[in-house]
Amino acid sequence: MTYVEDGLKQDHYDIRMLTFLMVVRLSILCPTIVLQRLDRLIQPLKTILQSKVKANSIKQEFEKHDELRRAAIKVFLALQQIKDANKVACVNDFEASIKGQKEFQDLYNTVIHEQQQSSAGFNFNTHNNAEAMDMS
Repeated sequence: MTYVEDGLKQDHYDIRMLTFLMVVRLSILCPTIVLQRLDRLIQPLKTILQSKVKANSIKQEFEKHDELRRAAIKVFLALQQIKDANKVACVNDFEASIKGQKEFQDLYNTVIHEQQQSSAGFNFNTHNNAEAMDMS
C-alpha cells in the first residue's frame, strides 16, 4: 500500500493512471486494508482534482489533465463502495468539497452517469447498444 500511495503522488501521468487502477482493484480485493489508509489515498485525489493546467499548455496536456480528474473521481467512487467508508471523515469531507464546487459537481455527475450507462449497457444485446450509442 505504501507504493500505491507513492504512485498517487507521482507527477507522471502513466504512473498515476496505473495506480488509479490498482487502488480500484485493491478496494475490491482487500477493502479492510484500504479502509485503514483512506486518508492517505484521498489526499492525493484532492490534489489532482484541484490542480490546474498552465494557460499556455498544449491541447494534449489539457486532455490528460481532464482524464486524470475523471479517473480520480472514479477512484473516489470505488473507495465509497467500501463498507463503512462513509464513516471516515476524509471521505465525507472530499465528497462535500466536490459537491461544493460546481465544476467538480458537474464532473462528478458526468462520471456517475457514464458509469451507470456502461453498466446498463451490459444488460442489452449488441444491436441495442449500437442504437443507444447512435442516439447520444
